[in-house]
Amino acid sequence: MKNFVFVVRRAAHGTAHGRELAEAAMLAGAMDQSVAVAFLDDGVFQLKSGQCPAAVGAVAVTGPLAALAEDGLARLYVESESLAERNLSAEDLAVATQVLTRAEMSDLLGRADVILTA
Repeated sequence: MKNFVFVVRRAAHGTAHGRELAEAAMLAGAMDQSVAVAFLDDGVFQLKSGQCPAAVGAVAVTGPLAALAEDGLARLYVESESLAERNLSAEDLAVATQVLTRAEMSDLLGRADVILTA
């Protein structure tokens, strides 16, 4: 079993990167791989509650990722410093995630066998 970490660094709805990364994470989870999804930098906006992606023709990634986490197929992490730098907190997020410090996130990435970034 490989330890995959999917890193989301881009804001929601501007590109298909978030959706494609969510699909790749779902595929890895379905193949019994260890999957973590880490939200850093502007990627934390992917998790912000109250968004309406359909209004701009986009698809929300929060639903599929939340389902993966609830089914035990993935772990979701968000970096505390990235939230704070964007005036957000864990309460602003639409999906339950584990909040990690930058140092803890670095440790998570250091333990990964495979890192994919979007």
